[in-house]
Amino acid sequence: MATRKNSKSKNVKVQTASGLAAVQPAPSAHPPEVPAGFDPSRPLVRGPQVWATLAALAPAIAAELASPSFASDVGSKQDTSALAHAVMTASAWRDEKIRSKNWLRYVSQGDASVWSVVVKELERLRNAFEYAASCDPSVRARYPQLAEMFRARSAAAVRAGATRAKNRAKSSSDGAPAPAVSH
Repeated sequence: MATRKNSKSKNVKVQTASGLAAVQPAPSAHPPEVPAGFDPSRPLVRGPQVWATLAALAPAIAAELASPSFASDVGSKQDTSALAHAVMTASAWRDEKIRSKNWLRYVSQGDASVWSVVVKELERLRNAFEYAASCDPSVRARYPQLAEMFRARSAAAVRAGATRAKNRAKSSSDGAPAPAVSH
């Protein structure tokens, strides 16, 4: 079966016998667990806006601050070794943040691509399942999770349809009569 995937840049043609053949496995690498005692529900602390130049040059800046000649050239009134260490630590945190954002983007794209295939295939299965259940009502009892998932999906579709009809009626009440809804 040939399918087309739309992307912002171009259409990409994907050849598969079934959409399921294109499903990529989840990555075997996992991000580390957060340290014990970290509360992810706490509000995020907003730090200062860090200049891109500072973030890019942080390791080199730390090396200059740690050089033996810096104190004699600029002045010895400040402990530059502690500042050099803090700059390197900040740079390491920034590197982790960037890697984490890239990892999240990678995982999010993988998640979306796999679920789009799975949902499409489940909709195809739904027709067969509903037909089998109409011929033999015990099918729903033997596969209760599938039956519940399809039931919940139908309930959501019914609510969405009712909302669309209500919105159409509300928008058409501003002048023209509401269009007839056929089922």
